[in-house]
Amino acid sequence: MLQGVIYDRKNLTYDELYNHINATKSLVTCCIDAHFTAFQMIRNDTLIYYDPLSPQLKMCSGGHAQNVALYLMMKCGYGDNGHIIENKKYYANPTSSHLQQRV
Repeated sequence: MLQGVIYDRKNLTYDELYNHINATKSLVTCCIDAHFTAFQMIRNDTLIYYDPLSPQLKMCSGGHAQNVALYLMMKCGYGDNGHIIENKKYYANPTSSHLQQRV
């Protein structure tokens, strides 16, 4: 029943986790400050998400979709936060991907 749903912390970097979610079109559920929110990738780099402050679903794509997904995953602590602190060059190198640099 929970196949295709991300609901707990993973030991992946945020860019690996984003790529996994994008490839599998997973549903990601988050609880931020006692407010439920969720997003799902519906196409490559396109997602729909629920914002508790809005009565309707929202859709975004491209870089904005990456920003929304990374923000929610980081806020809920789904990725490996220690990796960010311990490996700053992985994210800030000129050869790092745009996704890595967004983290």
